[in-house]
Order: sequence, then C-alpha cells, then structure tokens
Amino acid sequence: MRKINYVKLGNVCRVVSGSTPKKSNTEYWGGDIPWITPAEIDNAAHYVWDTERHITELGVEKASLKELPVGTVLLSSRAPIGKVAITKTPMFCNQGFKNLICSDQVLNEYLYRYLRANTARLQSCGRGATFKELSKKDVENIILPLPSISCQKNIVSKLESIDNVILCLNRLLELFNDLVKSRFVEMFGNADSSSANFNISTINEICSSIVRGPFGSALKKEFFIPRGVGTYKVYEQKHAIRKRADIGTYYISKEKFDSLKRFECKPGDILMSCSGTMGELYQLPMNCEPGIINQALCKFTLNEKILPEYFFRFMSQVVDDLGAKGSGIKNVSSVKYIKDIKIPLPPLSLQQEFAAFVHQVDKLKFDFDFLVSFSIPSICLFCLKLDP
Repeated sequence: MRKINYVKLGNVCRVVSGSTPKKSNTEYWGGDIPWITPAEIDNAAHYVWDTERHITELGVEKASLKELPVGTVLLSSRAPIGKVAITKTPMFCNQGFKNLICSDQVLNEYLYRYLRANTARLQSCGRGATFKELSKKDVENIILPLPSISCQKNIVSKLESIDNVILCLNRLLELFNDLVKSRFVEMFGNADSSSANFNISTINEICSSIVRGPFGSALKKEFFIPRGVGTYKVYEQKHAIRKRADIGTYYISKEKFDSLKRFECKPGDILMSCSGTMGELYQLPMNCEPGIINQALCKFTLNEKILPEYFFRFMSQVVDDLGAKGSGIKNVSSVKYIKDIKIPLPPLSLQQEFAAFVHQVDKLKFDFDFLVSFSIPSICLFCLKLDP
C-alpha cells in the first residue's frame, strides 16, 4: 500500500462563492442562466442539472458573479453547512456556498464523496454567533487525503458499486413496508369501515386518552431549561418524524411539568405529528424519558381493545387516504375529528397474528438497516485506504 499524501483543499482546488442579484430589479431575474441556493440541494443530491431560479446576463454582471463550470463540487457553507453536489451544467450561485473547482490533481467524484463522508466535521468547523458559517479560508484549510489519480478512480468505482447495493437494500426496505400493507388489507380490508366484517368502534372508544399538546403561552421557549436531575423532556414533532426518542434538547422543570401533567406521555404511548408534516406515527419505547408533548403532537394511549401494530397500520391508511384528498390531511390536526374516526375492531387473536407478522418483518428491516447504516459505511472507510 502506497503512502497517501495529505493536502489543503486550497492547494488543489479553487474556492468560489457567489452572491444574490438585487431581487427588486426585475431586469436581473427571469433569464435563462441557472442560479442555485443551498435550499435546492437535498441529502440525496449527487448531480445538479438545472436550478429553480434563473438570472439574466445583466444580473450576472451587476452582482459580479463568477461562473461555476461543469464538474464544480458545490459545498453549502451556511444554512446548513455541508450539502454537496456536482454541477452538470454551467451555473452561478448565491452567497451560501464555498464551491470547489478541482485541479487535475483531484477528481471531483472523489472530492464529492470525501466531503459527504465528513459532513459532521465540516459543520464543526463553522463559526459565527448568529449562525455557523464556513469562510473561504476555512474551506481552503480543510485537509484532504490525496492518493494518486488512479487510486482515486479505484476508490470512486468501489464506492459507486456500494451505492448500487444501498439502492437495492433501500428498495428492499420499501418492499417490506409494502408487504405489511398488503398483509393488513388481506386480513382486515381497507380502512373504510363500510367494507369491514368486524365490529365498528371509534378512535375515541379504543383509547383511554387522546390529547393534543398545549398551545399558546402554556409552553413557551422561555420555560425550557438544561437537562438535569428532575427535569422532564418536551417531545416534539421531530420525534414522530424521525422515529426516535433520544433526540431533542428541550426540557422543563418538575414544577412546570406538574402544571402540564395532562400532556404527560409515557412508554407505549403513540405520538402523531399534527403540524407541518402531518400523520407521522411513533410509539415511545420502554426506556424513554418522562415528559410531555408540545403543540405539534397528538398523543394516543390505547386501551386493552386494540394492539398498537393494528392501530399503526389503520391510522397510516387513514392518513394516506386523507393525503390523497389534498387538504383533507389537515383534519388530523383536529382531536375532535380524530376521535370520531370509525375503526373496524377485529378480535384480539387476529390482531395478535398481524402483530407477530409485523415483528418478523421489523426484524428483517432492522438487519438490512444495520447493514446500510453501519457495515457499508465501514466498507467505505476501508475503500479510502485502498490503492490499486
């Protein structure tokens, strides 16, 4: 194995930023020249072929913009730091980037993958009181392992193969979800209660408690305190969306918790997002911290008539159906609407059979997800040490 050299990015790349033409001047906007902002790059981005907004030649001139040629590695330097993509057409950008035009010593595909693998490191380099930002100098001083071009090509080729494996595994995860949906319909029919052969109940009747989080002045940010002994967690929308209880930094005192005890959530309770991204469901694990929900969540405490696996799949169907109706999805923000939803209630023995099936599928999903999240990144790190 040959020794890999380490260089500063500024020694092998030209760092180029951008700016925003004056928005009030219509002569600068609506042309045919692509102009990009960090908001247009998502986490799955690799290549950028076009942009949402376009500017004119006059806009380029007046804003003193520098063109980003095909193959430029885009790197967002604020709001947030670390989004990466490669341009597939010449374009310009706003001030939220510190882009990298590679010399013949570094492949843009190699640099793209290196930066993506080091997002946390990039973010830790950001500075600023109001919001974190990378300066041009910060980016130029980033240390890059620089093997030979032939080795870079070898690394990129191996990582592309791994990308294809990840795509296949993610597709399998989607198929597992489809499998659960199909099994639910096979056993219980659609969410439409009129087609069910079971007793019909309401969501209110199968829950011992349904509560929407506190609004207004009852829970303001000024009530939040650092986590410590005797503090209580404030569960937010992101807990339902990301399916995790161990994230978040909002806590309240016991005194505040006691005054909001009606909104307490416990292990086994089901949270549903009711604002922004609506209808995301998450069951709190047995080891979750004691706390309350905020205004963006609705909390369900199920009674003995229903199992959470059945409730989850039924409510997912309801949300999907409402989403298909457009504005109907907004109804999930209304506790009264939710309470009145009719739900077929199969015998517990059938619910248990479905729950056992869900647990089998979840175990398979966990195994595949572990492979994607832990094993493959380890292989990627190993690839960075390979030389042909």
